[in-house]
Amino acid sequence: MAEVVKTFAWMIVKCTVLCYYCLRKTLKPKQPEHICRTGESSASVNNLDFEFFRAASSTFGDFSTTMADFGNMLMYTQDDYEYENQTVTFLDNHDVSRFGYLQRNEKTYNAVLATLLTSRGIPNIYYGTEQYVVPADGSDVSGRIFMQTDSEFNTQTTAYQLIGDLSELRQSNDAIAYGTTVIRYSDDNVLVFERQFYDDVVLVAVNRQPDQSYAIGPVETNLPAGNYTDYLGGLLYGFNTVVTAGEGINHTSSFTLPGGAVCVWEYKASAPSTPQIGDVMSTMGRVGNKVYIYGDGLNGDVSVKFGDVEAVVESNSANQIVTKVPAGAVPGDNSITVTKGSSVSNAFVYNVLSGDQNQIIFHVQANTAMGENIYIVGNIPELGSWDPDNCTEAMLNPNYPEWFLPVSVPAGTQIEFKFIKKDANGTVTWESGENRVITSSSSSAGSIDTEVYTWRS
Repeated sequence: MAEVVKTFAWMIVKCTVLCYYCLRKTLKPKQPEHICRTGESSASVNNLDFEFFRAASSTFGDFSTTMADFGNMLMYTQDDYEYENQTVTFLDNHDVSRFGYLQRNEKTYNAVLATLLTSRGIPNIYYGTEQYVVPADGSDVSGRIFMQTDSEFNTQTTAYQLIGDLSELRQSNDAIAYGTTVIRYSDDNVLVFERQFYDDVVLVAVNRQPDQSYAIGPVETNLPAGNYTDYLGGLLYGFNTVVTAGEGINHTSSFTLPGGAVCVWEYKASAPSTPQIGDVMSTMGRVGNKVYIYGDGLNGDVSVKFGDVEAVVESNSANQIVTKVPAGAVPGDNSITVTKGSSVSNAFVYNVLSGDQNQIIFHVQANTAMGENIYIVGNIPELGSWDPDNCTEAMLNPNYPEWFLPVSVPAGTQIEFKFIKKDANGTVTWESGENRVITSSSSSAGSIDTEVYTWRS
């Protein structure tokens, strides 16, 4: 059972998440070597990335937005999401129209699928995508086809091969699983973006137009100078390129992207001597919770710290460390680091909880101006330790001007708090008066509904 859990955790961090039918018949994942907080919950189950979905639908589906717009989305979500490589990206699922209903041209369909599989986040492939499923209408119900009777399972489709090839790349090159994103070129119909994790680099060029070619001048890249073959072997009309050393940054040669073309050029660096943290699962927990650290160079005699507190390394390999949140770790955000010899890794932020959690549902009656929201801030890390920048998410107001929000808090704890307002510019207004006080339930499964407080001007 423990091995199954480890394998699943590794797949979530690094692999394409496929439906059962497709997974059973296609990819066999390797054994484990391994949100803004909107991408995270207390159980560290990441949310579906609807921002990515909407951008993919409008850019590759109905062409109502440009490839430059899609590139902008990749950049602002990278800045806005706290753990951008853990958000679950998708083209369609059981609750929305199938992508094949929006876009019938297989060249464009393949282009967006390749983009999904090489972009930041954890790609989720809904069953039938590899078969170019086109439902009878755009409803979510129509898209839930019965594969056994409504589709041949053709393992020779381009989409099927593409999913397999790029899933392998996600496993072999850490730039895809853990890397940052830089837009190297964009216009209405072409996007060239680069993923990089330390010295691992993947450069991707995409033409969404199925029947029109575009000439692209030399593109800046962090690929080392040399000759590069298309990782997909021409599956999507890709070709080789030459990277020339430049002053400060290298450049590809000029190239022409045929209709529907996707080129993928990659560089995989040799094993590092310095440990490199790519991701951590989960991103929050209390003392004693197991933590999986993923990356490269994690083998050998290593030590792990949560802030200044050393943790016990239960096991480790080149790509994974298994440890636990150590006793003495300070509640709140901690920087996880790995030390090997005299080399220290990059830091990864992990949220140590104050203890066993239960729930308080906060309520307040408050009038707001357009663009303002209500938040809760208090004396415990779960409420930001009085820092408005680390307060709760915005409260909900289906019955405005009453607001409410369920919040995970440590059990059996006296908590001081206040409500605050934030406007669209981030300006904070504190309510007046003394700190409010409440004690959470002593039960590990307890829940408390507060009274409906009144905002104090």
